Formats: sequence, C-alpha cells, structure tokens
Amino acid sequence: MRIRPYLKCCFFVFALLYSAVGSQAFEFVTSRGLGMAGTLLLSEASASTLLLLPTSGITKNEWIFEAGALREFEIKELDRAYLVAATRAGHFIFAAGIAQLGQRDFYAEKTLRASVGYLQQHFGLSLNVSGIEYDFGDFYGSLRAAAVGAGFSFKLQRLYLAASFDNLNSPTLLESSPKIRPDYSFYGELKGKGAYSIMGRVTFQKDEETSLALAQKIVVSDKGKIFWGISSAPFQIGGGMELKFVKRGMLSYAGSFHPALGYSHNIALIYRLGSKAKGKGDFE
Repeated sequence: MRIRPYLKCCFFVFALLYSAVGSQAFEFVTSRGLGMAGTLLLSEASASTLLLLPTSGITKNEWIFEAGALREFEIKELDRAYLVAATRAGHFIFAAGIAQLGQRDFYAEKTLRASVGYLQQHFGLSLNVSGIEYDFGDFYGSLRAAAVGAGFSFKLQRLYLAASFDNLNSPTLLESSPKIRPDYSFYGELKGKGAYSIMGRVTFQKDEETSLALAQKIVVSDKGKIFWGISSAPFQIGGGMELKFVKRGMLSYAGSFHPALGYSHNIALIYRLGSKAKGKGDFE
C-alpha cells in the first residue's frame, strides 16, 4: 500500500524536528540506557558505553560486540538497529558503531561513530567523531553533518565519575540552519559492596532545561541482573534486565515509559571474545 503524498510530507516534517533538534541528532543508543534513564554503568561498561567514553569493563586484548534494536514510543517507523564493537590494546580502547533508523524509501537516519580512548590507573580520556545522514527518499534528497566530542573518566575506590562532551564543533545541517548546540553530560556510579550500584546523570545544554537522572543496578544471581531508572526533562521511568545465556554472551532488555508518548523498547545481544583476565577490566 502506497503512502499518500501529504502523509509522507507530514512525516518528513516530524522526522526532521524529531531528529535534528538539539543534541539528540548525534545521540548513539546504549543497550541499558533506555532502562537506566540515560545513566551509565561505569564499572561494567558495554561496547556502546565505551563508544561514548573510556571506563571499566573490558580487559586487555578483549573484544566486545553488541547488536541491538530499538523501537521508540511503539512507532515502527522509528525502529532503530545498531551494531557496536570495542577492543582494548594495552592502555588504548578503540570502539566503532553504526545505527540506522527507518527505511530509505520513506525516511532513514544513519549514524556512524568512532572513538579512541586511553585508560590508566584512575584516569581515562577519549576523543570521538560522529557522522549522520538524513535520507528523505528519492523526492527530497538527504542532509549530512559531522560532530566531534570527548570523554573523561575517573575512579576512586568504589566511586566512578565520568563526563562526555558532544557536538563541540556546533555542527549544522545547512549553512542557514541553526547550530546543534554542544551537550555536556556528567555521570557517577557508587558501586556497593553487595549486589547493587547506584548511578546518576546530569546533562546540560544551552537554552534547554537541565536533565537529571537516577538509576540502580541489582545483581540477582551470577546469571543475571535487573536495573531501573527515572529521569527529568523529559520525565521518563524505565527498567530492564540482563541474562547470561552462554559463557560469555548476554541478552539485554530495556524499556521506558513517557507519560505522553508511551512505551519504548530496546533488546540487545552482547558477546565477548579474546583474553579474559582475572579482573573485570578495571582501571589499570
């Protein structure tokens, strides 16, 4: 069934506003982020977390692969698929990811992101570059932009701190279009002595309301964990779980609820290859 021209035009306007306003234009999905309100589990990073900033969770000479699918607000036209890989060579961490939202014959959004980081003792630093393409089909053409960013991490005993700075070059889609403002996010995790961790996030952007988030991870058994989160601006609540289904493989589900827009769901497969040190890839 063909979509009527005026409906396609309406979706074109919606998609442009949805994707290109603010820092969301270059935002990359993390497997747990939806259920943890955008906070990060810094002590047990996934490949998608390492794409944002350098932190614990990967040992030297190890590879982490992550593949997932996200449906936002139960709108199938906003389905997003992504693939991320990360590895560590000595003190250096390399990560790369690709994601696509929608279908080219209607509307498609493609995002590429790569980062290189350095992790030693209590300190980590990374630089990243992102590229995005909006494809509005054969009749409307496409738009492209690129952004650069940086990440920082620090550990003090059971306290993990990190920060990500995105869109530092204030990219634009067109010469006459508004600049996408830099985005500054600060993360924290207090790793409990038992089976839990508490995470938090604060995000700043010029002319936008400050976003706050709080989350918790609880280890249920050696085969799985559960997590939850709540955020402001926008207000959302979420939760999820991770289950180990093979020795080094993990299945992750995360979901969230927005009072006006409804539910979103993310499912991901995470697999590790290569060296597995006695530790958990902590700062070293």
